[in-house]
Amino acid sequence: MQLNEIGEKLNKLLFEVMKNSSMLVTLADAARILDLSYSGGL
Repeated sequence: MQLNEIGEKLNKLLFEVMKNSSMLVTLADAARILDLSYSGGL
């Protein structure tokens, strides 16, 4: 995965964090999404 792809995903995650009032759920989702991206799932 290239760095700009990671940056793109982080921007999307940040947007989700700002949208979502439940920080813990968002962090859990972020960990899951990053895990999927490293596995090639996204």
